[in-house]
Amino acid sequence: VKMLGTLRTFDPAMRRQIIKDMNDVVTHSAQAIGATAKLNIPAEPQTPATVNNPDLTAKMLPSLRAAVGAANVTEPPLQMGAEDFGVYALQVPSLFFFVGATDPTVDVVNAPSNHSPFFMLDERSLDVGVRSMLQVSRESVAIRLAKATIRSPCRTSRRIVVLMRNSTPASAAICASALVN
Repeated sequence: VKMLGTLRTFDPAMRRQIIKDMNDVVTHSAQAIGATAKLNIPAEPQTPATVNNPDLTAKMLPSLRAAVGAANVTEPPLQMGAEDFGVYALQVPSLFFFVGATDPTVDVVNAPSNHSPFFMLDERSLDVGVRSMLQVSRESVAIRLAKATIRSPCRTSRRIVVLMRNSTPASAAICASALVN
C-alpha cells in the first residue's frame, strides 16, 4: 500500500513530533500483523505554512488601516491553505494579506473561489489592493530610512507582496503580505 498526503504545521517542533508519532503507528501496526512498513516524509516541509512575522505585522497593520479604514481590516485565525509564500517567510520577516474580491451583493460563502472558472473579480477590489500596497510600501521605506540613520546606509531591503481578497458586504477582509528585510 502506498499512501500520499500533506503534513503541514505552524510549528517545526510539532511537525517533528507528528512525524515521530506517525512513524511509531506505522511501524507498530505493521509489526502487529507480521508485516513491515516504511514511513517516508521529508524532514523539511516542501510547502510550509505561511506564518506572518509578528513584529512586521504589528508595524504594518496601522498602514493597512490607514489605507482602507480600521473597520475594514481584520485578523483572521490561522489557516492551513497551501501557499508557497511560506517559503519566503522562512528566509525573511514576512507579512501575507488578503484583499477581498467578491462583489458585496454576492454571498461570499457561496461565491465561486478564485480557482474556479466561474470566479468573478469585483474590479473595485483593485483600488483597495493598490492603496493597501502603496501604504505598506511607504511605511516600509520610512522604517528602512529610520534604520539607515542608526545603521549603515548601505542596508538593503526586498519586498514581495501577494494580494488576494475575501469580502463581506460590509467590509473588505484584509489579513497581509510583504517581505521586508
